[in-house]
Amino acid sequence: MGEMGAAERSGARSGAVLPRVPEQVWVLLGTAALLVPGLGRFGLWEPWEAELVPPAARPWTLDPVAPALAALGLRLHAGEVGLRAGFVALALATALAVHWAARGLHGARAARLAVAVLLGLPLFSLQARQLTSEMPLVLALALATGGLGRLAWGPARGGAVAAAVGLAGLAFGLFAGGALVGVLAPCAALAAAVLVEPPARLAPRQRRVLVSAAGAVAAAVAVLVVARRHPAAVPSLLLGGTPRLAAGEHTFEELARQAGFGLFPWGALAFFALGRGFGGAPPEGVAERDQGPALFLLLLTTFVVALSAVRGHLVGDVRFVALAPVALALGAFLDQALVAGAERMVAFFAAVGTVLIGRDLFLEPEVLVSVHTLGKVRWPPVLPGGAVMLGAALAIAAAITIGLVTRHRRALLVGVGLALAFAVYLDHGLVPALSRHLSRRAVVDIYRRAARAGEPLARYRVEGPGAAAWLAAPGPALATVEALAGYLTPAAGPRRFALVAAGELGAVDQAIKLAGGRYGVLDASSQLLLLVSRLEPGESDRNPLLRFVWSPGTTASPPWPPPRVTTSAVFGDAVELVGADFPTTVRRPGSLTLALVFRVLRRPPPGYSIFVHLEAPGEGFINGDHPPVGGTFPTERWLPGESIRDEHVIELPLDVSASPLHHLFVGLWPGGNRPRLPITAGATDGANRCPLGMVTVR
Repeated sequence: MGEMGAAERSGARSGAVLPRVPEQVWVLLGTAALLVPGLGRFGLWEPWEAELVPPAARPWTLDPVAPALAALGLRLHAGEVGLRAGFVALALATALAVHWAARGLHGARAARLAVAVLLGLPLFSLQARQLTSEMPLVLALALATGGLGRLAWGPARGGAVAAAVGLAGLAFGLFAGGALVGVLAPCAALAAAVLVEPPARLAPRQRRVLVSAAGAVAAAVAVLVVARRHPAAVPSLLLGGTPRLAAGEHTFEELARQAGFGLFPWGALAFFALGRGFGGAPPEGVAERDQGPALFLLLLTTFVVALSAVRGHLVGDVRFVALAPVALALGAFLDQALVAGAERMVAFFAAVGTVLIGRDLFLEPEVLVSVHTLGKVRWPPVLPGGAVMLGAALAIAAAITIGLVTRHRRALLVGVGLALAFAVYLDHGLVPALSRHLSRRAVVDIYRRAARAGEPLARYRVEGPGAAAWLAAPGPALATVEALAGYLTPAAGPRRFALVAAGELGAVDQAIKLAGGRYGVLDASSQLLLLVSRLEPGESDRNPLLRFVWSPGTTASPPWPPPRVTTSAVFGDAVELVGADFPTTVRRPGSLTLALVFRVLRRPPPGYSIFVHLEAPGEGFINGDHPPVGGTFPTERWLPGESIRDEHVIELPLDVSASPLHHLFVGLWPGGNRPRLPITAGATDGANRCPLGMVTVR
């Protein structure tokens, strides 16, 4: 009993200490824990951020606050941490603003839930950690939402503070995103909401003053937008950008797409959370005062999206910035669900919508990042993001649905926790890995570690200013592959380095070999390759062609085992098929992996692909046509004396044939209806196909 009493006293003391820590401190710590770690390790540089840095030398395409913020960060701390720190600071302020707004409008529990939702929104974390960001406007709208909302429907005490915060948000929004979105949208939403759902605590005269002030500001901005002409190439405070000669591509449809995917996994539920603003009697146990703020959040989100579409049409690319009102609406909705539950139909449709978005992300995972970059992201096949997104959608949808229907607090909190866990994975796993594949920054860092003073870094067919402008890597820009071969061929003297697009490696390999030189690849982990004229002791050659192309004299034998099936078929007196590897039995549905080994006798004709026919007697055949070596080493790059190993996976459809035995034939073909490359010697079936044997398909 004495031990229990001591434990109870200890717990009492702990409980007495913890409440002394303001909740805002926990909000700051949680937001910082999500956004700050690893801030200087990565960035989606190519081609997006590289076009924006250095701020003093390049026109900024978004709001005028962002370049000043980046320039200030660079003065305080050189490098990427300085560039990005200002946007993280604004994100911390946004989280505090959302917490303050929700606490005054909906209560303490709704405030905690709103912050948790905000931190789990991909668009929030991406804008907080990337230079292509409208985080200043996101913060401005958060301040305006909280200040104006609490002024109308919040506690009676603190009206002066709410008014000051609201005015500060409007003023900041004017410079961060223009009067159209930063001022007109909040003022119009406030005026309309107060007219429809007048606050009970305000006297009629106070309501009229509030509506008149907000309506006057909204009307003045609207008149200025309609009446004033906006000449191209002249910055406009009304629009928050510089009007372009051509209309922008990203308008309402693009903003709707950003909301659908960029709010994952809350996008589907956000529709119903904002729908609370349509009115109607509140559920049992829910305060009547909740209806006015709900309508305000709905109107504000609607106006922000609509006016952002207008702004985007005039100034170009815009992003979904109504993150604060969405998070506030979701926090209030979840808080209400804990008290009164949610309609089963609402929970069902929200869960189905979440799973459908997860399915789309599974099929095209690049969409989640593309809604931020506003440009198509080439998704590397080695990143397993799609499966994680679908799994997160299923788990979160199940937890949230159970929590909404049963009012099970733990299930609902599990869903919120899973959404935060996905945000951690996005910020600290997926985006950094994607950046390593897309950005040349990591490649240039490897060059800087490997090069000595005076060893240049050339560039061949590398688009964008990232390596040359921001990283200031010394070296020429080479226009032809022959110039690159001459640059890398000298074996004596200082080493030379070159950045080359991965798709150009076949042409580069051929040109250097024809020039009688050799080269090495120091890094091949991204869309760019770092080539070097010679390797130093201890450095590994990471040339991806080494697995598939072998020349006599480089090593004693090819880097692949002898093929199981040996044959000889000479195509066009140029290329000899000498062997193949494939399983003798496969099951459907499934696949067949086929490896072919060619020996080059003389330069083959260009543009030929490999055709594969898996044919059952008397029936059609399964087609496995494909470019050599996955398209990285076409036939026009093959040189006499080389051996080429091609590997391809043939998918087997789920159908039934009369016989499980299939003949395997291969050959070379230029595409279309043009004739196959003839077999001039060796094994042939009479139709310029080389028979390789039988495969049993079960």
